[in-house]
Amino acid sequence: MFVRHHARPVLAYCLRRSTHADAHEAASEVFSIAWRKFSDVPDGEAGLYWLFGVARRVLSNQQRGRKRRQRMTDRVGSLAEAPAPSAETVVLRNAYNQEVIDALTRLNPRDQELVALIVWDDIPREEVSNLLGISVAAVNKRYQRALRRLEHALSGGDEYGSTTHPIAEEGGVA
Repeated sequence: MFVRHHARPVLAYCLRRSTHADAHEAASEVFSIAWRKFSDVPDGEAGLYWLFGVARRVLSNQQRGRKRRQRMTDRVGSLAEAPAPSAETVVLRNAYNQEVIDALTRLNPRDQELVALIVWDDIPREEVSNLLGISVAAVNKRYQRALRRLEHALSGGDEYGSTTHPIAEEGGVA
């Protein structure tokens, strides 16, 4: 029942952040970890947020592995061809306004993840703070900044604007 109830949201989370094949592999790994640590999995909606946290780490591990493989491929002198997005990924991406997605992709990865967790995954900010290991106040502040950057990107600017650098804007905190 646990897997049946949470499989779709976890897979959707993974699909938004990875290729079709990697997303399915990641979702499988998430439930494998959940099975091994079943006594640690919270009940109810908190269990879903726990799974999102696991998925985030699994996808991060996949990305590091891809980067290692790419560096090795580059050293050998051959280039790996990026796979075309799957039909499911295309449908999922087309469900959202393409203009917003384009602007979101111009944001830095930290802003992208924060907006995705709060808006797309509809995770409460308290849970986002737990997932990211930061305070709720930091989540709120970073989210507001990310929204300003997204608004600027939607108006045709780059992720930070033409004159303000994020380090200066955030008081020297990267």
